[in-house]
Amino acid sequence: MTASIDPVVRLMAVCERAVPDPENPHKVDLRGLLSTVLVDAAAVFPVRVPQLSVYVMMTGGRGVGRAQIVVVDADTETDQFGSARHEIRFGSDPLAVVARSFRLLNCPFPSAGLYLVEFRYNEHVLASQPLIVKRR
Repeated sequence: MTASIDPVVRLMAVCERAVPDPENPHKVDLRGLLSTVLVDAAAVFPVRVPQLSVYVMMTGGRGVGRAQIVVVDADTETDQFGSARHEIRFGSDPLAVVARSFRLLNCPFPSAGLYLVEFRYNEHVLASQPLIVKRR
């Protein structure tokens, strides 16, 4: 069996939805790219965002690994919520691009502030994107 080698993340995007093209498996439409989540001025925290998607493109991995998206409070460095873990299998071509979309439902944000959306592969953080939650 091939040893597992962490992949290199070429792209990580936080969005409302990642929609695969039914006619081309190498094409995905990222809808509603996000850097900030705006909640109503009168919202009471914690607030729940109905859905977030995180699209990750990787290359150079070897073997099999477990991947997950985890949202972390940047101030306290505590995990807030995350996706299920997904098994990712890399083939024999180190140049091949492997992509996965992670969907998170009913996402609880305990307060306004800065969060980090982390891509974890075999428990290692390989990529991170900031996500700000604030009132309108």
